[in-house]
Amino acid sequence: MEHGDHPTVQAAAVAGGLVRDKNGKWLWGYTRSLGRCSVLEAELWQILDGLDLLWKHGYRNIVVESNNAAAVKLLMNEGNARQSIA
Repeated sequence: MEHGDHPTVQAAAVAGGLVRDKNGKWLWGYTRSLGRCSVLEAELWQILDGLDLLWKHGYRNIVVESNNAAAVKLLMNEGNARQSIA
């Protein structure tokens, strides 16, 4: 199954990511258990958690990368968020 093929299928999930500086150097990683949620919901939690950590550490110029097209569309304000997650 491709990542994001079935955005409404619920399964045990974790969110995690990594943070790099502007030169691509690894700074830190993060993870957390989400319980049951869809791939899209997990991806959005992953992005939110990363943004929250970066903001708390004083970073303001942030680039987010994701391979989940549905999450990217929602973040770029393309399409109806309620319809995509429901």
